[in-house]
Amino acid sequence: MNKLVQLFQWSKTIHRVALFGMVGFGLIMGITGSWLKFAFLVRLTPGLDFQLVRYLHNQLSPFFSLFFAIMTATGLYMYWFPWYSKRQVAKKI
Repeated sequence: MNKLVQLFQWSKTIHRVALFGMVGFGLIMGITGSWLKFAFLVRLTPGLDFQLVRYLHNQLSPFFSLFFAIMTATGLYMYWFPWYSKRQVAKKI
């Protein structure tokens, strides 16, 4: 049971780090996605062209998906662990 507690604590830490990664990449993906949807915004921003925005959005999407998958896995474990712990305590009684 002690290993499960340590794994729970690690999953909370990893979940938090993944959250910050998702927020960072989510902001960039949101901005570039808005630029892709509303192409006139790209023309108003100096130094950007549509292909650069598309490339940036395309290159960052796997990292966003990776952080999302890590966050999902750790979140599922954090959801499962209290249920499992209560079940084990109930079995002992």
